[in-house]
Amino acid sequence: MNDMHAPSAEFTRFLEWQTVTTLRRSERFRLDDDDEIADPNADPTAFALVAVDSPGIAAGNEGSGAWPRFARIIRIAAIVLFSMTAGAAGVVAAERARDSKVVERLLAAQTIKITLEEQRLAAAKEALAKTRRRVEAGYAPRWSVLPLRENQAIAEEQLALLRMDAEEIRVAGREPLRSLASPVVAGRDFVEERLLISLEARRTLLGIAEERFQLEKRLVGNGLAPFSSAAKEKVLLDLAGLEIDRLEGQRKLRKAFVEGEYESDDVVRLGRLQEVELRGRELEVRRAHAAAQLETAEKLIAGGLAPDDTEAIRAELARIDAEVELNGLERSLYEGR
Repeated sequence: MNDMHAPSAEFTRFLEWQTVTTLRRSERFRLDDDDEIADPNADPTAFALVAVDSPGIAAGNEGSGAWPRFARIIRIAAIVLFSMTAGAAGVVAAERARDSKVVERLLAAQTIKITLEEQRLAAAKEALAKTRRRVEAGYAPRWSVLPLRENQAIAEEQLALLRMDAEEIRVAGREPLRSLASPVVAGRDFVEERLLISLEARRTLLGIAEERFQLEKRLVGNGLAPFSSAAKEKVLLDLAGLEIDRLEGQRKLRKAFVEGEYESDDVVRLGRLQEVELRGRELEVRRAHAAAQLETAEKLIAGGLAPDDTEAIRAELARIDAEVELNGLERSLYEGR
C-alpha cells in the first residue's frame, strides 16, 4: 500500500484536468493587445488585493481592461490551489474507502480459513479421544496415539497463526507480513508473536518425536522391530530439533532488527543464509541415515541374508550429494554479499 500522502495517479489526472480547464476558461477573457496595461511601477500588492476582493473580478467580469494580467493570474492560481485541495481530499477519501473494503474482504476470507481450521482441529481432537479410549480398553497399542497427537499439535499451531493473521489485518489494515524486516505495527511485533506460536508447537512435536524414538528403540531391543525403524525415528527426531534451531535463530535476527542492529536488506540476507545453513545440516542428517542404511544392506548381502537391492539407497545418496553441492554454492553466495 502506498503512502496516503503521496499523490496517486488518479489525483494527478484530476489535477491536470482542473488546471487545463481553468486556464482554458481564463483564456476566453484574456486582454487584447490594445487593452490598457497597468503601470509597471505600481504596487502589485494593491492589484492583487483588488483582484481578489473585487466582486466584479470574483464574478469573472474584469471590466474594460484596467486590470493587469497578473491579477487574472492570481485568480487562476487561487482556483487551481482550491482545486488541488479539493481534489486531494476527494482522492484520499476514495482511497480510504477502497482500503476499508479491502480490509473487509481480507477479514472475510480469513474468517473462512479460521472456521475450516477450527473444524480440522475439532476432528483431530475427536480422533485422538477415540483412540485413547481404545488404548485404555486394550483394543489399540499405546503408540497409536502418537501420530494423532502430532495432528492435533499441528492443527492448533495453524489455527493460532490464522487468528494472528486476522489480528494483524485488523490492526495494520493490510495483508499480514512475514518477513524478518516487516515493521512493528502499533507497538506489536506480529512476526515475533508468530515465531513464538510456531516455537511452542515445534517443542510439542519434538517431545512426541522423542517418545516415538524411545518406543522404537525398545521394540528393536526386544526383537519386535527392525533396526532400521529406530534409525528412521532418530532422523525425524534430529530434524525436529533442527526446526527449533531455525525458529530460535529467526527470533534472534528479528530482535536484532527491531532494536536497530540490522538494516532491512541485511536481516533478510542473514535470514536466508541461516535457512541455507540449516538446510545443509538437514542434508547431513539425511545422508548419514542413507549411508548407514547402505552399510547395513551391504553387510546383509555379503552374509547371504538379503538380496542385492541397494539401487534405491544409492540413488538417494547421489541425490543428497547433489543437493549438498548446491547448498554449498548458495551458502557462498549469501556469505559473499
